[in-house]
Amino acid sequence: APLAAQAGQGTVSGRVQDAATQRPLAGATVRVANTTRSTVTDEQGRFTLQGVPQGSRNLTASRIGYQNG
Repeated sequence: APLAAQAGQGTVSGRVQDAATQRPLAGATVRVANTTRSTVTDEQGRFTLQGVPQGSRNLTASRIGYQNG
């Protein structure tokens, strides 16, 4: 059974891709700044983060061995 969402939390989803080539970045870790929330992108660079505190949040994406630019 699905877990009930806690008040004041939401879900963030998106796609991580290379800025120059627009190719998806599979296996990148996506983190919500100043929280313990993180996840890893799928083969198409997609991710979903649940339980994200409400409000404006900064996300970071990183992958071992990847450098932008």
